[in-house]
Amino acid sequence: MRRVVSGIMLGFLLVSTLILAFNVGLVRAQAPQTVYINSDGSVSPSSAPISSVDNVTYTFTGNMSYPSYDGIVVERNNTVIDGNSYTMLGNNSGNSNDQSVGLNLTDTSNVTIENTNIENFQNGIYLSGSNNNIIRANTATANGLDGIWLNSSSNNNTVSDNNAKANLSCGIDVIGSSNNNTVSGNTATANGYFGIILTISSNNTVSGNTATANNDTGIQIYSSSGNILSDNVMEDNKYNFNVLGYVMSDFMNSVDTSNLVNGKPIYYMTSKSNLVISSLNYPNVGYLAIVNCTNMTVEGLTLANVCMQGILLAFTNDSKITDNNVANNYDGIYLRYSSNNTVNENTATANGVGIDIYSSSNNTVSGNNATADSVGIVLQSYSNIVSGNNVTANGDGIYLLGSSNSTIIGNNVTANNAGIYLDGSSNNTISGNNATANTHGIVLIDSSNNTFSGNTVAANSQDGIWLMGSSNNTLCCNNFINNTLQVDSDKSPNVWDNGYPSGGNYWSDYQTKYPNAVENDSSGIWNTPYVIDTNNTDHYPLMVSYVVPEFPLILILPLFMIATLLAVAFYKKKAMPHKRL
Repeated sequence: MRRVVSGIMLGFLLVSTLILAFNVGLVRAQAPQTVYINSDGSVSPSSAPISSVDNVTYTFTGNMSYPSYDGIVVERNNTVIDGNSYTMLGNNSGNSNDQSVGLNLTDTSNVTIENTNIENFQNGIYLSGSNNNIIRANTATANGLDGIWLNSSSNNNTVSDNNAKANLSCGIDVIGSSNNNTVSGNTATANGYFGIILTISSNNTVSGNTATANNDTGIQIYSSSGNILSDNVMEDNKYNFNVLGYVMSDFMNSVDTSNLVNGKPIYYMTSKSNLVISSLNYPNVGYLAIVNCTNMTVEGLTLANVCMQGILLAFTNDSKITDNNVANNYDGIYLRYSSNNTVNENTATANGVGIDIYSSSNNTVSGNNATADSVGIVLQSYSNIVSGNNVTANGDGIYLLGSSNSTIIGNNVTANNAGIYLDGSSNNTISGNNATANTHGIVLIDSSNNTFSGNTVAANSQDGIWLMGSSNNTLCCNNFINNTLQVDSDKSPNVWDNGYPSGGNYWSDYQTKYPNAVENDSSGIWNTPYVIDTNNTDHYPLMVSYVVPEFPLILILPLFMIATLLAVAFYKKKAMPHKRL
């Protein structure tokens, strides 16, 4: 009996020991605590290394690190948070709180945060719906999103003398925050995207900041107006400076020449007319923006300073961009909402886009050299003329995206991935171009009712022309010579000839495919159609290559346009049975 009782007691002892160990384990596994500076002035938990003698100034007395602590929420207005050079260290990787914040001010006013090191949170310092705050002399490092983020915080916030570095997104991010906020004297270095960015934020001052070695843009102003930029230094960023928007007011900011990109001044001109900007009177331009201007001339400049644009025209009309050299920018020359301009005889090298025409009409892009760009010339517009350009060794040569009623004529497009590329584009005329030695000579994706005539498509390594989801295009009087595959088609129906006796296209492999064909009535047309697929046939293939008539360009354009209109009108009924439903 004593043995039985002893066994029972031993069992109880073991169970009690296990329960005690489990409880101790739970205590040790306690979740990290968010520290609150409460509206009544108290600090919770009271164990946090923060002291205050007056419930106004709160001073760190030690570091605060995960897993003990997980950021501070400031709920008390009219306070000073002095980090005393101590560090707050979060656990951005693996933290259960995916939006962890080092110092959080939400609906808070008249708070100063200073002398704090904040590392490895999602956001280092975050202001939301807060005003009249001061964020100064802090270091925000290696946070998962932004070092310092002002979100919907307007009216007299000041972000000054901070160091925001190696944050995954932005060093200092100001979004939806307007009216007399000041961002000054900060250093933003080696951030994943932007050093300093203002988005939908107007009437602020950005001055005396240094943005270096950021992986995207040093300072960007996006959809924001009335901001004043001065004495900012942008160096060695992927793109140093950018202003972008959708309405004219988005571009109406004050940016003076005290702002430098790689040691050269920014010239940001608004509401001017009849000026000549040349290498003679502006010898040291780092970035040039022309906003809401008319009859401006930009000539002879070299802009190779790695900005989002070398030359920007926004809401600017009747101007001329000529004989400039733009290199190593995202857009070498960028027209945005600008019409009736001439872009000619420029050299665009190693840009993201050499010449970019966006939502801009009735412009002429002629005689330019676009080389080693990701895309040589881009149209995202309507009713423009691209003529006589040399577009060589780019990712893609001439790219039409959602563009209509434009004329692409007489260009030399060689050694690109796609020579001429139409994507979602219709009612364009592509005539007299030389698309040679590209991977794809001409590409049509979801593009219909375009006219191709007088083009030479030769020696392209994959295909002469590639059509996918593109129908009712007219392709006649073109030369398809020694392409690996003359046509790559998904069988979308198109028109490949202009009837008899005008004929269709010249195919260099015709006699190989049809060795028994003969000439049709001394017409220079073979008597056997060239079959591409079940929905595409050149009924009247040419026996010799088509030669584009030697007319001055001023005559070629109207002649091609007339020919195009006649061809489309005549063959529209012919193509109708093949339309996809």
